Amino acid sequence: MIKYYHLEDGFTPTDNYTEGDWIHLEGHEKKELEQITDRFDIPANLLADIYDIDERPRVDSGQGWTLVIIRIPRKRDGQKLHFATVPLFLIFKGQTFISICSYPTDALTDFLAYTKTKKMNHTNAHELVVHLLMNAAVWFMNYTKTINDETSKAEAQMLHNIRNDDLQKLMHWEKSLVYFEAALRGNQILLDKLLTYLQLDANSGLYTDARTELYQAYEMVLIYHNTLKGTMTTFSSVISNNVNLVMKRMTALSLILMLPTLIASFYGMNLVNHSEQSEWAFLIICGLSLFLSGGAYWLLKHKKWL
Repeated sequence: MIKYYHLEDGFTPTDNYTEGDWIHLEGHEKKELEQITDRFDIPANLLADIYDIDERPRVDSGQGWTLVIIRIPRKRDGQKLHFATVPLFLIFKGQTFISICSYPTDALTDFLAYTKTKKMNHTNAHELVVHLLMNAAVWFMNYTKTINDETSKAEAQMLHNIRNDDLQKLMHWEKSLVYFEAALRGNQILLDKLLTYLQLDANSGLYTDARTELYQAYEMVLIYHNTLKGTMTTFSSVISNNVNLVMKRMTALSLILMLPTLIASFYGMNLVNHSEQSEWAFLIICGLSLFLSGGAYWLLKHKKWL
């Protein structure tokens, strides 16, 4: 789907393109992509990796066009891996600015709303790239907080009953944080490259804010990731200890029940044991079995096997 946004008190959707508008391709169907590349004569080599969902943050140029690839977070409703990252391709030359993304994302929707709130009336391609990097960092932090909240809920449930489903959730959230960590690190390196590549002002407030947001987002993801890894390690140890405890109890119970069986089997042999004629033999055998079982129970309880 091709969308056009005109800058007037923020980016506003418009049906017709005029020079200076922001062009956004969502889903980048081949026919629509060819339509845009033919219309603006974009070199094919810049878009060679447009369908690579794992494309890393980088900057490239050719025939006056500049390509900047950043990674932004994406929420995946209804899937086991709730959060992932996708590449956002930014292509610009002069007053032409084109963005291409495989999926709709909250980050882009929020940025459009932000420009309306701030009544933005002036920006250029270089500033827009930095704005999008900063906005992506904000949404990385938002999703990381969501993951942390969900992790806390799962931890509270697992304190009472550890289930495989809860462990799988923790595993998927850890994978999301790994993707976030890699994407933010790539965006940080990209911003440093853009400083010289696009000749940005290192002392400008926008660049400083973007650098700060990316750093804070990366540190937050790193802390929550390490915390989640520690949580998973702890619960893995708890599961292992629970299994060991069950095995110890089963072994102890088997030993206690084995003693009466052993005594009964001796007296059940077809051999002369001088108790055949005694009317107290059965009670003596039962008493001996109870005594040995009780002694075994006390010993195992003392050793904390029960």
